[in-house]
Order: sequence, then C-alpha cells, then structure tokens
Amino acid sequence: MLLSVLLLMMIGLTACGDDDGGGKSNDGSVKVTGTFGSEPKVAFKGEYKRTTTETTVLSEGDGDQVKVGDSVFANLYIANGFTGKQAASTWDEGSASLVKVSDDMLPGLKKAIDGQKAGSRVMVESTPKDAFGEAGNPNLFIDPSDSVVFVVDIIKVIPTSIDTSKATAPKGAPKVVEKDGAVTGLTFTGKPAKITKLETITLVKGTGPKAKKGSTLAVKYLGQVNGKKQVFDQNFTKGDPYSVTIGQGGTIQGWQEGLTGVTEGSRVILRIPSKLGYGKKGSAPKIKPGDDLVFVIDVLAVN
Repeated sequence: MLLSVLLLMMIGLTACGDDDGGGKSNDGSVKVTGTFGSEPKVAFKGEYKRTTTETTVLSEGDGDQVKVGDSVFANLYIANGFTGKQAASTWDEGSASLVKVSDDMLPGLKKAIDGQKAGSRVMVESTPKDAFGEAGNPNLFIDPSDSVVFVVDIIKVIPTSIDTSKATAPKGAPKVVEKDGAVTGLTFTGKPAKITKLETITLVKGTGPKAKKGSTLAVKYLGQVNGKKQVFDQNFTKGDPYSVTIGQGGTIQGWQEGLTGVTEGSRVILRIPSKLGYGKKGSAPKIKPGDDLVFVIDVLAVN
C-alpha cells in the first residue's frame, strides 16, 4: 500500500507554503524514540497542531548527501497528529521504498530527504498543507486539517550507473549494445535456440551485498524477446531506477529467481524460458504466447 502512497506524494503541490496558520503558534508536542534502522516509536502530548513545518535531524549519518534528482532507499513512518496514531510504515511492509527526490514532492517529505546525508534519521513535523495538501490523504485517514509527522531513515543514495569497463561475456551470449554509455539493445548470434531453463550470465561481478529473499533491488534493465531485434521495455535511456523485492512478487518469476544471489554493482543477462516469463498468455502486443525473454540488468543497489 505504501508504494501507492509514495506515488501520491509526487503530486506537484510545491506552491503550498510552509506557513499554514497566519502566525498562530504550534500546539502540542511529539517525541520520537528508537535508533536508525528500527521502527520508531512516536508519542504525542496534548492537542497536536502545526502551523509551520519544522525539520529535526534525530541522528546524522555519514553517507552521501541527497540532492534533487537522486533516488534513495528509505524507510518511512507516517503519524497522524490529530489521532496520535500511525498512518503507514514501510517497516510493517517488510521492505524499504525507492524514492525519487524531486521538486514536485510534497514539501513535508522533501524536507525530510533533500540535503540530508544517507544514514540519517530525520523527523518532519508538517503542516497539513505541506503533508498532503488541501485534499489530505483519505487512503491513510488523514483529513485536510490534520498535521502530520514523518520519520524517515535515509538508507542509501542509488548510483545512476555501475562500472562496466571490465565487462566480459561467455561465448555465445547475447552482445550488449551501448550508445553514449547507455544500453540500447541486445544482438544475438545466428538463430538462438529455445530457452528451456533459467540462466543468469554475469558480465560484471559487483562487490556489494548479495540479493536474497526480502532484499529490495534498484535496477536498470532492457528486455527483448529471445532472438528478436525489438526492445519491448527498458529504463536505461528513460525513466528512473526500477525497484524489485525478492520474494514479494510484482515481477515475472524469472526475475525473482534469476536475481537471487546477484550482488550490488553487477551486470547480468537473464535468459528466461516462457514459463517463468509471461507463459501461454504473453503480454500483448510485443510479447507473444510462448516467447522466451532475455534481459540485461544492472543492479545499482541492494538493500
């Protein structure tokens, strides 16, 4: 659910100002306890209302500083100041979220991430406007008049690319075609045989953490039907890193199995039989029933 919440946060509401209350004072208080990485405990005292948005770094990390345009892995806790209760938490969902930092983010969330260092826990006490704007967030039972507290653990900044200068491929593997440093396609030698079992071909072996069940990966990818020239999907030249969590579905089974054990910083080719792709149904119009698939995937980060 929280993924859809984060997408709702990307609405262009930056025209809303920080001051909501015409000079009125803030009411009530909030206390956050717990250490970075663990789910925070948030306790309110008194009737909680914020007329100005305030940011507090609860613990500062020593990682890269986040800037607009970056993507980050982050854990997020949202509390409703009016009810004093939790509204949403990535800790409950079991995986961090991949968040793109943008000027179009809701101001309250942007203040928690932009300019902060990876490894930091940041609290934002937000006015209703800076939290979810004039509509509130009905999905989280947050009314337009409710002040909100965000607690964000910034885990890591996602690199935009990996080092592929020493990439090597075994004989017979598809060739990765690049232009201006970005993958644009795969070329196949002769007429490739039908793929009967899943194969993960490592072109670059990264040195970061290894993906396992429960890991969330940020990836760049390109896919083609086995032996065909047309690219059916990719985000190397467009779009932001794509997030996939091992063991939680949301992608074809060939990704779930083929990316397990792959390390951060790796480039791999996945050769996926139809039964672990889109099977007998296909995915119209570009993937026909029974098509085998081939992907090149750069694993930018593993959390």
